[in-house]
Amino acid sequence: MLRSLALSLGLTLLLEIPAALILGLRRKEDILLVGLVNILTNPIVVLILNLFLLFSASPPPWFLILPLEVFAVLTEGFIYQKGLSCRRIHPFLLSLILNGISYFGGLLL
Repeated sequence: MLRSLALSLGLTLLLEIPAALILGLRRKEDILLVGLVNILTNPIVVLILNLFLLFSASPPPWFLILPLEVFAVLTEGFIYQKGLSCRRIHPFLLSLILNGISYFGGLLL
């Protein structure tokens, strides 16, 4: 399970940090914040999904995944709203885009 957590976090950072740069974040502090919020939210989401897989023979259903992703988007959006210096993109839109990229990137891999 620890390997899964590390792999998921690593993939998320590899996808979201370049995407944040493409979306206009340039300051080191803003990029660091993107990394730190993912260190906060990604393990929580992945741990819950892994626990579901451990005790179930089926993949997690959408009604478990959706609230977890909404939690991640909202939590990260609030943190971005308070902590980002870049105002080129709305913090919640940034969170939604970055989480969408990492979620669908993870599905493709």
